Amino acid sequence: MFFRFLSVLICILSLVGCARYSYNNINYQTKEEAFAAQSQNQQEIQNQILPTKNKYDGNTLFVIPNLSTVKATAITKRGNPSEGSIDYIAQVTMLSFKNMGTCLEKRRIFNKVDIQEVEYTIQYAQENKSKYDAVIYLKLLGPSQSQWMMICKPKFIERPIFMDMSKALGAPRIISWLDNIEENLKLCSER
Repeated sequence: MFFRFLSVLICILSLVGCARYSYNNINYQTKEEAFAAQSQNQQEIQNQILPTKNKYDGNTLFVIPNLSTVKATAITKRGNPSEGSIDYIAQVTMLSFKNMGTCLEKRRIFNKVDIQEVEYTIQYAQENKSKYDAVIYLKLLGPSQSQWMMICKPKFIERPIFMDMSKALGAPRIISWLDNIEENLKLCSER
């Protein structure tokens, strides 16, 4: 599935003790230090995202699960992790999802990207698909059961968005994901 690296991150983070917080295999003494490292990493990724030459004249809805859904659905809980550990992992995961939306905005495939955090992404995407030219959402069924999906006009065909897992973590994988969004848009317009 799409986020194998996220699953590995979640498994690693689930082992983190109360006194340390880990991000990208580096331990930090505080959550704030770990979040700062993640923020810097995400900024470096965003700096590598260039606007597309194949602009699609339309608006998109980008739907990600909210924090409570991430806590309930996206995290593998092994042993008896503390609520603080679960909360930290959920926040790191949410920031990763939000970064995907920011990268989509930076790519400028669409005129406008409306980012929404909701409890039920599949339902929300279906309910709002006619209001946008495309809807991109994370179909999250469990810790290792997730897939980015896309619904686009005119026929509201639902298509998976793939990420090339052979690419290096970070910008190369996200760029492959953005490329696949553009490929899906072409397929939607050809039908």
